[in-house]
Amino acid sequence: MTLRASEMKRLLADSSRMHEPNHAKWIAEAVNALRSTRDPRGAITLLKTIRSHNNRERERRSLDDVLSWIERRLRTEPTVEVGRLMLELGWLRRMSVTRTAARDPRDDGKPRRSNGHGHDRAHRRH
Repeated sequence: MTLRASEMKRLLADSSRMHEPNHAKWIAEAVNALRSTRDPRGAITLLKTIRSHNNRERERRSLDDVLSWIERRLRTEPTVEVGRLMLELGWLRRMSVTRTAARDPRDDGKPRRSNGHGHDRAHRRH
């Protein structure tokens, strides 16, 4: 099973909203839920149950983003195969991790700027 270029572009656009470390965590939980239930709606129910017991605002927002993505995906293609959904979530997680790594926590969440040599400007020796 593979993804077409247009599907990868859609996932890349979707991942632009998923740049927090918690996004990757909840996407991985969604994949695990799909793996164990083999039912997208069952996975959503499981994730919503987890959400109801989570009091951390940032984690809840990240989980809401992942739940919204899955629900939108099911509205677009209600009969999507579980394996297909897991594949897309796997790529979405990879893209999310990449976006998270590209952010500099010292810079209040703004993207890192590189000097082209693999070092941050702040770390360059004079």
